[in-house]
Amino acid sequence: MSRWDLEIEQGYLLEAINVNELDTGGVRPFIVSVNGVDLYYGVGVEYVVNEKLFVSAGYSVLSMRYRPPGLWTGNDDSDLSDASVSIGYKF
Repeated sequence: MSRWDLEIEQGYLLEAINVNELDTGGVRPFIVSVNGVDLYYGVGVEYVVNEKLFVSAGYSVLSMRYRPPGLWTGNDDSDLSDASVSIGYKF
């Protein structure tokens, strides 16, 4: 399981604007902030080249399920995938 926080700032949301007061109007960034705890899983392999050197590779996925507040009416599902390759040296 993994705890995550997500903040998205996208475009601008126009609120009721009085055309005569545009300099103080309701133009502001649209920001969504959500968090949760969801499933995190992965797989990895390691190959030992010699007693000092090793190479590894891995793949992991975080499945985020959330319901953003505000304008959205349904759920939003996102998968964050990560692939990695490492070369290590033991001192």
